[in-house]
Amino acid sequence: MKRFGVISLFVLAGLCTAGIAQAQDREVRATVPFNFVIAGKTLPSGNYEFYTQRNSTILIRNAGQQIAVLALAGQADTVPGYSGRLVFHKYGDSYFLREIHCPTISVNADFPQSKQEKRLHENMAWLGPDTVLLALNGN
Repeated sequence: MKRFGVISLFVLAGLCTAGIAQAQDREVRATVPFNFVIAGKTLPSGNYEFYTQRNSTILIRNAGQQIAVLALAGQADTVPGYSGRLVFHKYGDSYFLREIHCPTISVNADFPQSKQEKRLHENMAWLGPDTVLLALNGN
């Protein structure tokens, strides 16, 4: 049984590596000046790379640290006249990545609310989230 687990990990690692290699031409970068939450994980501020995957996932990788997150994305509405940007919802001092829009790599991704964001939204419903936009950099 252990052997099956080890083999499964190697296969999964190979698939992830192949996915990253294929996604190299579908990458954008951004500097995020604050900690933020995506897919239930808190990521530190820093320089990030965003890679699109074929199965509606986005790989988010911190360029300076060994941090990476795969997040499932839905299709967001296209907003004409905007260049590449990240959309965050802010509740107090907490930021949540909600959307990525990038016409240069044909991405309009919408991320679902995490449990943590839902809780904050319920507790701060009277305030509502602030929307914070950050520009994306091209390849």
